[in-house]
Amino acid sequence: MASNEYYDVQDFLADAQKVSCRFESDVSNLGYLEGSTDQDVSHDSSMVSTMPLADPYLSSGFLSDAERGFASILLPSAYGTKTRNALAASANSVNLKNLGGGGGSFYAVGHKIGSIIEGDAIQKALDDSFRTRVKEVMDQSQHTSADSGGEGAAYEFCQGLDGWERQSNRWTIRFPHTVFLLGEQSAKEMRAWFAVKGMTGSSGTSGR
Repeated sequence: MASNEYYDVQDFLADAQKVSCRFESDVSNLGYLEGSTDQDVSHDSSMVSTMPLADPYLSSGFLSDAERGFASILLPSAYGTKTRNALAASANSVNLKNLGGGGGSFYAVGHKIGSIIEGDAIQKALDDSFRTRVKEVMDQSQHTSADSGGEGAAYEFCQGLDGWERQSNRWTIRFPHTVFLLGEQSAKEMRAWFAVKGMTGSSGTSGR
């Protein structure tokens, strides 16, 4: 975790996400990683680990056998071809909050995984998805205050927002992640401005 990400809630959620790993060769003295009584880890053994613990011994699936490390990560289904095709077909209709381990950390987890395996494919899917959804996020943020009782288009869309779209304050994928809150705040300020101008106009007229 980088120092500038220390207080990022989405980064905490991403680090808590568990991934499956497979050992590409026999490794001595790492049996404890599997929770096993065996001292060593054998070839083709698998384990589940959080991202920070897995990162040091993971390797890219695109590396040659000679370059490959002793373990590789298995791509989570949330970032597989099926999900990427769904995002490409209609990104606005995908509930991102339930992907990437849930909790609205789809982009955060994907960004970390994309730096390890299938980087180009995952990063492009994340980038394209954010670009496609950003207009809808802004449009719906203008109407969220008008909806009440947990109903309405803005409310429904908001339920599927990723944490980066909703409230994070970091910059990644070349977009500010305060998109929804910025849009909502600007709408409130605009309504407040119109209200003040309306009151001023009324009082000015009545004083003549």
